Amino acid sequence: MIEAAGFVERTPDPDDHRGGLVRHTPAGRALLADALETMADIEAGYERVIGPARMRSLKKALADIAQAADPATVLSSR
Repeated sequence: MIEAAGFVERTPDPDDHRGGLVRHTPAGRALLADALETMADIEAGYERVIGPARMRSLKKALADIAQAADPATVLSSR
């Protein structure tokens, strides 16, 4: 679906001919940048309501929940 929409492309892996690589296209990188900007705007709005300390606590709590649900999840705080 996202490949058909032009956001990613598959190419052969030059180091492993059994596999392939999936890479963002320029349109995919633009979409990702827009999504990250929108997410930052939403988080800033939440922080204006609850304050920086509570926002840090909220993000930590959500990361803990994600980690508990899927231990392979790697989340970085921004």
